[in-house]
Amino acid sequence: MLYRIILLGLCLLAGMPVQAEFARGQFEIIFERSKMVVHSPPRFKMKGQVFLRNQTPEIILLKILRSNGKLLNFTTIASGEDKTVGVDFKDGQDFVTVVPLVPALQEIDLSYGKPTYEIPPAQE
Repeated sequence: MLYRIILLGLCLLAGMPVQAEFARGQFEIIFERSKMVVHSPPRFKMKGQVFLRNQTPEIILLKILRSNGKLLNFTTIASGEDKTVGVDFKDGQDFVTVVPLVPALQEIDLSYGKPTYEIPPAQE
């Protein structure tokens, strides 16, 4: 009986909303107060995901475009929130552009196999 109660409690907890989590093999963009950090997965996948983390005190509004300019998604990320957005790639040469609209920041081109970088670039 106790086992069933615990199992029922876990099932109820599983239905609660949780923040997205970063998983290896997906793109990651971290928005910080003074920079953006971009990680790209090393291998091409037709169905990709973009993990977005907002570590700024403001809400961020983004649009996500395919390399041909076609709109894939509009999304907002509240302060302190994580979000995962699914994207489909046509082939290994295809890329996705993330355009921060509010606040207006530099566009980010996401393509596979790029090294981790910061915007603006880190000063040495």
